[in-house]
Amino acid sequence: MWGELRDWLNEPPCEIPDDNVLHADLNGPTYTYNSNGRLILESKDDMKKRGLRSPDAGDSLALTFAVPVAPREMSKSDRYKRFGARRRPVAHSWMSI
Repeated sequence: MWGELRDWLNEPPCEIPDDNVLHADLNGPTYTYNSNGRLILESKDDMKKRGLRSPDAGDSLALTFAVPVAPREMSKSDRYKRFGARRRPVAHSWMSI
């Protein structure tokens, strides 16, 4: 997830909050590669030994990359199945769509 986050941050346009804690969390951990060429992020225990705190805000952002998500085009037949004959859904709350 952290590797996916790194790749996303290196491909504009991406925006993250201008937050010192988040920036420190993203820059705190070091990494190496194992014999298979896989990215290995520094453990939190090793970060603690270096005097750094747990990168909780960075972990939260990295978790958004746990499952790939892509926008899905909804066909007219899919819209009809989902919303019936209405052209536009009528929602009473965000949970009703």
